[in-house]
Amino acid sequence: MKKTEQQLADELDALLTEKLASTGSASEVDADLQQEVRLASTLLELAAQTEPDPAFLSSLEAQLARASRTNSIKKKPERPSFWQTFISSVKEAFTMKRTIFALGGLAALILIGYFGWNALRPGAAPEPETIALVEATDTAVPADTTNPTTEPAAPEATPDTGSLPLLPGLSGSGGSGMGGGLPGEEPAPLAADSAATSELKFWNPLAEAEYTLNTTLPTEPTIAPVWQQSGTVLSVDDVARFAALFGMTGPVYTEIYPVYEPVPVEPTDGIPTEAPVDGLIFEPPTFYFVFDGQRTLSVYDNNLSYYDQAAAPVDGLNLLPFDQAAPLAESFLQERGLLDFAYELKTPVWDALTVEFHRVIDGRTVDTAEFSLSFNRDGQIVSLFYNPLNQAQPLGDYPLRTAEAAWQMLVEQGIDYQHSYYFTYPGEGFVQPAPEPLPFEETYRYWPRTYQDGAAITLYSNPLVYQPVNSDAAPRIQADQFILSGSDEMLRAIANEVGQQVRFSGIVRGSQPGAQTIELTDWERIEYIDYQYRTGTIRVQDGQTVLETEEGETILIPDAPADLADGEKVNVNGWAIEANEAGNPIFNWLGIDIFIDWEAVEPLPIDPAVDPAVIDPYQIKQVTINSVDMIYTLNAIFEEGRSAARLLLQPAWRFQGTTDTNEGITFIVQAVADEFLAPMPSPVE
Repeated sequence: MKKTEQQLADELDALLTEKLASTGSASEVDADLQQEVRLASTLLELAAQTEPDPAFLSSLEAQLARASRTNSIKKKPERPSFWQTFISSVKEAFTMKRTIFALGGLAALILIGYFGWNALRPGAAPEPETIALVEATDTAVPADTTNPTTEPAAPEATPDTGSLPLLPGLSGSGGSGMGGGLPGEEPAPLAADSAATSELKFWNPLAEAEYTLNTTLPTEPTIAPVWQQSGTVLSVDDVARFAALFGMTGPVYTEIYPVYEPVPVEPTDGIPTEAPVDGLIFEPPTFYFVFDGQRTLSVYDNNLSYYDQAAAPVDGLNLLPFDQAAPLAESFLQERGLLDFAYELKTPVWDALTVEFHRVIDGRTVDTAEFSLSFNRDGQIVSLFYNPLNQAQPLGDYPLRTAEAAWQMLVEQGIDYQHSYYFTYPGEGFVQPAPEPLPFEETYRYWPRTYQDGAAITLYSNPLVYQPVNSDAAPRIQADQFILSGSDEMLRAIANEVGQQVRFSGIVRGSQPGAQTIELTDWERIEYIDYQYRTGTIRVQDGQTVLETEEGETILIPDAPADLADGEKVNVNGWAIEANEAGNPIFNWLGIDIFIDWEAVEPLPIDPAVDPAVIDPYQIKQVTINSVDMIYTLNAIFEEGRSAARLLLQPAWRFQGTTDTNEGITFIVQAVADEFLAPMPSPVE
């Protein structure tokens, strides 16, 4: 190295002294700050007395040399070296007054250890300061092995921009057709850019909008990393671990899908074909489940969901508001060691009853929530969704379009829904227009079939089969909304009928819809029967309810709703119409609803001056942008031959403001420069 450890320590000491002097004399520095300075001085003396290993010095010097290379195409400021970052961070820690970064003696040691570790990791480089609403905190729970406590390392150095893979647009679909190749792969050839050639017309509420910029556009950054993550980050082992965190017991299951043998199809005359088949042409995804009473935990590749039906409000809406639910959500995740990353806590703009945790990387918020939770009014958790981004790795540093260029693109070219999009949400003083009442809205009714505890039931269904993964437990089988119970031998036999129609007979156990079981007395595989629909008039005779159909049938309706009036015209649907012991047809029904004669409804008048394709003439005339910042947007890239989507985190400029319609509005514009974006395919004519 060009400088000795003592020289570096002296430089650091001089910088600290200069910084502290700018705030006043030493006597004016509070006791806590003086204690921090003494601690730093002790650490520096210790560093000066320690002779590093020569091999370590050679390795560190090589890493610093690599990190100091500048880009050969795009001019970019050098990344600070390890010592530059270390000195800058210690100085800032001693002088800044931000509560979020208030350092005690232990925190100073952690800071030094953090930068030392990042400098020595292979391929790692010091990250810029990350400012988030909440920093990662230590908990007593063991660290999540799939959720490391450190953020993914920033790229080691700016790569040659000529080797960067092209990126897809923010429309989010893609794969090779969208230029979404993996590092080192050549993107597939695409159709010529046709953004300006499309003749497609669509309703554009912003067509007449005038834009006002009520803030200063940022000038940084000019370059930023793009991150990628494999589509598979959760395994069967994670299912059992999360189940234990949620206090759930029982086997881990996976759903079994029917397997169809491909059936050859004769080619149509004049249309050549090699091997057309009819049947299942893709391998179904693997989902894992744990069931515990009315609680369900499910995991698929890169997302996890938890739902407690018993805790859910009947109407699904009577949930705890954000300000009360947020501390419960933080406690729930912290107690389980799941909040080991910097995050922003907020609620969706459309939903004030959900608590979201958004990961913060390089000081920029990811637009997709990593955790979403909801609670009922009693403080019980109802649902949790987890989209882990803890295994994201740097794809490369990409040159960016400036915020000014993004703004001009937005104002002059509008939204293309490929590299830019927008959404609106209720603002202050917004009043939701009252919807037009639907015809017959006051008279329409629907009755689902319900069963009391102990009632006999005959059910026709294609069973859903869940087989245990690592145990010899019996399969779990669901038919419609019922769980089947019976001997292990019976359940294993039924499991072989996945994809087939089965007639189940038994006794309903339990009284709460959605949590009932069928105690099986008999079952048989049957030839497929069509689902049945009938329309007719209800007649109540001698304590029985029958349906007189338009075709002249008279069908018995068992367990008919008590408030289903005689003479009411209804639609009835169900699995089968069978004969009872007396030989009369009986409807094994599932639902009944009031018949609506839609042909008799007068159509709304059409204004000939208005394009009939435009149903809602809603237009935004004025947009005022009050804030501009950079975020990370999440793209799911579905590629041929890959069962799970690969995830990309791309930087994007976010413009937020208000409209003359009393709404908030957010614009998202892709920040990566155009030359690093794959051209979009031509629209289908």
